Amino acid sequence: MHREFSSSYIAQFVIEKDRMYTTNANRTETGEVITPDNFRPNPKNPIIAAFFRNIWLADELGSGVRNLYRYGEIYSGQTPQLIDGDVFRIIVPLDDNYSFDALIGNKQSANKAQDKAQDKAQNKAQNKAQR
Repeated sequence: MHREFSSSYIAQFVIEKDRMYTTNANRTETGEVITPDNFRPNPKNPIIAAFFRNIWLADELGSGVRNLYRYGEIYSGQTPQLIDGDVFRIIVPLDDNYSFDALIGNKQSANKAQDKAQDKAQNKAQNKAQR
């Protein structure tokens, strides 16, 4: 529903180590970086968008920009970029220190360290009891 169908540009979704980005054909409106402060929703394909909203596969117009800015900083600690142009670009920085997997890994590492410490204490207590 975001696609500009009059262009043959192939949409892309790319994940790299330090960022993920999308590019898509676009009917440019401002040609500038979009922020929640300067954003004006403009439906590219309103009939398609309405259909997807009615079957609960899309949110209200403009919610994607708000969500990207709201959750992008939580997810990566940095602000995403939305660049309006003939090719629309969204760039979301990635940072392993903010990822869910990193949090799980940190908890697992902490649990392993705690388990080792407990095992060591139990072994010490058993050795003392055997003497």
